[in-house]
Amino acid sequence: MEQNKSNEVVLDINLEENDAYKFNLRQTYKSSGVRPAILIALVGLVYFISLLGRIINEGYRPSIQSYFFLIFIAGLICLPIYIRRSVHKAVKANKFNQQTMHCRFTDEEIQVRLETSHIELSWNKIFGVLEDKDYFAVYTSKSQMLLIPKRFFKNSDDINSLRGMIIRSLPRDKYKLRTAAQKA
Repeated sequence: MEQNKSNEVVLDINLEENDAYKFNLRQTYKSSGVRPAILIALVGLVYFISLLGRIINEGYRPSIQSYFFLIFIAGLICLPIYIRRSVHKAVKANKFNQQTMHCRFTDEEIQVRLETSHIELSWNKIFGVLEDKDYFAVYTSKSQMLLIPKRFFKNSDDINSLRGMIIRSLPRDKYKLRTAAQKA
């Protein structure tokens, strides 16, 4: 990784399967519908523990609704496993993810060089950018993104340079960056 000028950031990125897994898992659990589901599952788990005690001690026969709660809890437990398997399949199927990406960010465009191809995208072709604690995700469409782990940046100045390019190059509704409060 090197920074040639104040308006250019150059990175060499070797994505690992775990990068995609962590990012997708984190984004899934940030989803507005998943958090209440997790809370309901925790309440359901407490309910089932008490229900199990009643079954063992009193011979209680649970209702059909109790079994639906159990299925719901099992589904939430299986969610990370499903995400891991999906990411594994996607990474294995996509040969681009297995190559070193040489990325160059400027105020005008993003360039990505791989062993087998070269991509140049002007910022106005970018669908959106999302930043979280460990990654930048540059969406090139609704379903495709360039995942950039922050560990490949040399220092925080390089991260701030990329952040500045994003702010200067995209309309406000196309990016969601971390604020100073989120960084602490």
